[in-house]
Amino acid sequence: MAAAIIAKTATATGTLQGGRTRLKSFYVKTATSGSPQVVFKNGSGGATLLDMVFNTSDDTQVTIPDHGIIFEDDCHVTLTNITSITGFFG
Repeated sequence: MAAAIIAKTATATGTLQGGRTRLKSFYVKTATSGSPQVVFKNGSGGATLLDMVFNTSDDTQVTIPDHGIIFEDDCHVTLTNITSITGFFG
């Protein structure tokens, strides 16, 4: 049986999903200038689990292979020149 999918959206750096969770995919809308970047960490001070750079004025969906990325604490995102991000957890 498949797990329920939860979607969470953020427009600023912070916790995207609290507690132990699994990121399956995410959608990012970038700003029109700068160097857009998203950094996913295991909690605000934890290890970096994914660091990606994007193009400006872009809408991109990223699907995480296999079973996704597990965050033992919180799924914390640092957004640089990102308008919004939506994470899909399950």
